[in-house]
Amino acid sequence: MDRSSTRTTCIKTFSLKKRLSKITAGKPDDGEILGLANKAFSGMCSRDIKRMLKFARKGKLKRYELLLKGGESNQTLYLITSGACLTRHSKSFFAEVDEGHFVGEISFLTGQAASVDVVARTQVEYLSWDRDRLEKLLKRSPRLRSRFYSMLGSHMANRLLCATEKLVAA
Repeated sequence: MDRSSTRTTCIKTFSLKKRLSKITAGKPDDGEILGLANKAFSGMCSRDIKRMLKFARKGKLKRYELLLKGGESNQTLYLITSGACLTRHSKSFFAEVDEGHFVGEISFLTGQAASVDVVARTQVEYLSWDRDRLEKLLKRSPRLRSRFYSMLGSHMANRLLCATEKLVAA
């Protein structure tokens, strides 16, 4: 990695730390924010991240509380900022989703019902984006739209790769 790339990453991370700290009232801590920035917003510059975060809503779940219900419509994209969730289908838990990962992205993108339940394994804090509100922002900025969908597609591809590796190993 060259120096300019390192500097850009540092600027992105510092700026994100400040913005996330304001939104989440000091949680997650700085180390978690750094990991969150690297996982969730890779490929997006600090300006894009700030714009996205302005449209985010903060939420909390208690342990065992349901975030998404399989078979029901979902118009919201979630980013786990603290804690962990489990995905469940037919009373079988099969994957854990923790900090820095999105939840509900497939139903958010397709408009179809969620395919699985998502249940808080621990106390969870998250940021969320309503599809209609986010679409208004993305329509105003084709560059942000492109980067957002690219980042989300990359995230989904990585999740699919991990799931495939687990299936092959089993």
